[in-house]
Amino acid sequence: MSENEKQWFKNWTFKKCLYFTLIFLVLTIIGSIINQIAHYTEECNDITDNRNGADYECTSFIGTSFYQHDGSDGGHYLGRDNTLFGDVWATLDLFSIFFTLFFFSMAIVRKISEWGKNAIMLRMEHTENARIAQEEIRKKKIIANEVKAREREEAKDYDSAIVIWEELGEIGEAARVRTLKTEQGSVKVTQKVVHGDEVTKTEIKDSVLNRSNVGSGGSSKMQELEKLAEMKEKGIIDDDEFKQMKKEILGK
Repeated sequence: MSENEKQWFKNWTFKKCLYFTLIFLVLTIIGSIINQIAHYTEECNDITDNRNGADYECTSFIGTSFYQHDGSDGGHYLGRDNTLFGDVWATLDLFSIFFTLFFFSMAIVRKISEWGKNAIMLRMEHTENARIAQEEIRKKKIIANEVKAREREEAKDYDSAIVIWEELGEIGEAARVRTLKTEQGSVKVTQKVVHGDEVTKTEIKDSVLNRSNVGSGGSSKMQELEKLAEMKEKGIIDDDEFKQMKKEILGK
């Protein structure tokens, strides 16, 4: 089917085809009525010339019909000679019957086409609605997981929070929680509580130095140096304090 034919077919909607079907159907009915009127108003007479075997004729405003008696009520119909009006009307009657059937067929085809198109549209609409519903569910799930991740973060359950953020694809948030976990896990002790009493850096250094004075054996100094190195590693003392205290221990 060419583009012009497709466009022509597209222009003929179901309602348009049905409208023309009704028009030509009315013309067909009018033609049938006129034929009945002509039949009931015709005048019949016997003929003697036996034209084509006919022995009587019936004349009306649409033409003259010829019959041959065969024992039946109406006789055997042999044909009709139409008047000018009869010829014109017979032609119109045939056209009206033809176009009635044509447009009725077109209406059926268009209706079937519309049903198919509507079915496709409904299926597409159903698919779109299902997609929107799934998208809404997905968004709600994401929001719920985000809330859960923040709750785990507030509870300092950083590992669970990281897992949730990564499942959501929020790599930046997962990295942020990892950084927070690292900062929280780093030993940045500036003060320490022992048996309820606050011990400052100075007191810790004094304690180490005092213990280094208890006995002058190399084993004791070695233990104090190991303790001093551990304090430096944990960030309790800095490099300058480590060097100063090491010097004081070794000088004893």
